[in-house]
Amino acid sequence: MTRLFGHYIPKSLLVLILADASLVWGSVYAGRLLPYAALPEVVPTWSGATASAAAVLTFFVLISMEFAGLWDVHRRYDRGEHFLRLAMAFGLAYLLVAVVGYLLPIFRLSRPAFLLSMLLAFPPVFFVRVVHDSLTGSRRVRRKVLLVGAGRVSELISKLATSDRGYEIIGCLDGGENGHGSTANGLKILGTIDDFTWTMKTMKPDVVVAAMEERRTTLPIQMILEYKLQGVEVEDWPAFYEKLTTKLLVSHIRPSWLAFSDGFRQSRLDDVLRRILDIVVSTILGLVNLPVLPVLAVLIKLDSRGPVFFRQERVGKSGRVFMILKLRTMRVDAEIETGPVWAQVGDTRVTRLGRLLRKLRLDELPQLINVLRGDMSLVGPRPERPIFVSELQERIPFYIYRHAVRPGLTGWAQVRYQYGASVEHAREKLEYDLYYIKNRSLFLDLLIIVQTIQVVVFGRGAR
Repeated sequence: MTRLFGHYIPKSLLVLILADASLVWGSVYAGRLLPYAALPEVVPTWSGATASAAAVLTFFVLISMEFAGLWDVHRRYDRGEHFLRLAMAFGLAYLLVAVVGYLLPIFRLSRPAFLLSMLLAFPPVFFVRVVHDSLTGSRRVRRKVLLVGAGRVSELISKLATSDRGYEIIGCLDGGENGHGSTANGLKILGTIDDFTWTMKTMKPDVVVAAMEERRTTLPIQMILEYKLQGVEVEDWPAFYEKLTTKLLVSHIRPSWLAFSDGFRQSRLDDVLRRILDIVVSTILGLVNLPVLPVLAVLIKLDSRGPVFFRQERVGKSGRVFMILKLRTMRVDAEIETGPVWAQVGDTRVTRLGRLLRKLRLDELPQLINVLRGDMSLVGPRPERPIFVSELQERIPFYIYRHAVRPGLTGWAQVRYQYGASVEHAREKLEYDLYYIKNRSLFLDLLIIVQTIQVVVFGRGAR
């Protein structure tokens, strides 16, 4: 795993992204080098214009690949489906470049250069991806992991690492009385803690993960340090779990680990830049969607009786309560008999139009006002109702820490997990929210925004 701007990205994925970007960028220059590709009267020949066109094209190709699901390291496609998804991504990217080039001539490519770029970029990108899939699918390139500990955490880490194509669990060392060759929690026991040096010499692992829930058994710190100095990667299990899942396991981690772990930095400059981004983007989105709101207002009034807008108390940064704005999607008497309850799949309280608005996330548009007011940000944990917050703080460890930042229109939990409808779902979403708060950066915010667009386009998670 490589940590890029605080966010964990598999090294193989980072290499693939750089390779794809280089091939697309280079295809523009390669196409322009051909004598019949350039049309000086349409496209200036200076390097700045070429660089601008190459940068825009590369950006659109990478974004389109994300929409096509080609950056999901946990999904594998056969070559036929991979080819079709890549073709769709390229088609969308080059269409967007054509539109942008028409509107802004500095980003324009001549027709021959445009076509040559596609012909020169697509085959090598597809070939690189086929090679990448073959290499990452091979056990020979997987990193061998030794677990120190044989409890429930080790079992969990083993299942996660097995599903990740970058790792292979070779076994574990048990702090108890289980001997070599036996099993515990589905894990192969290679020996006891005292056998650490022998195991390292015979199995030659690439990664050692300290996965002991109880530290009453002394770890061989001196020997672990010696192997770390020799190049073996050493991880504490919460950090390794965080890398594999991009979330924090709140049911098992200790407050001391949160206190001393890397992350949870609050930069004043980042806060200022994030606030500027909130204001600029929410203003643009508000102006773009302004003509849509009167139409939606009429449809809501025609569909069911009641007001167009819905106001409800939510808990924001530092526990401050504010009024969130939404387009009404439920009946006005939705909670008269039941009181506050979680939203459910196929919720009968939702109106016919409301179900469509939720699916397209159009009911969230008025929250742009909350963003402009400073109650919310574009990206952050979704704000919850005070009555639910009181219950969740009592039942879920560390829940109060999700209020360390402004709540958001969208968040890491929203793009990584389904709609929350219970305490257990809230616990799962908290694990993603804490990962975001621990590693938040403008890079992660932009990644969440891009993935949110993908979620909205394909309608995942709405209720």
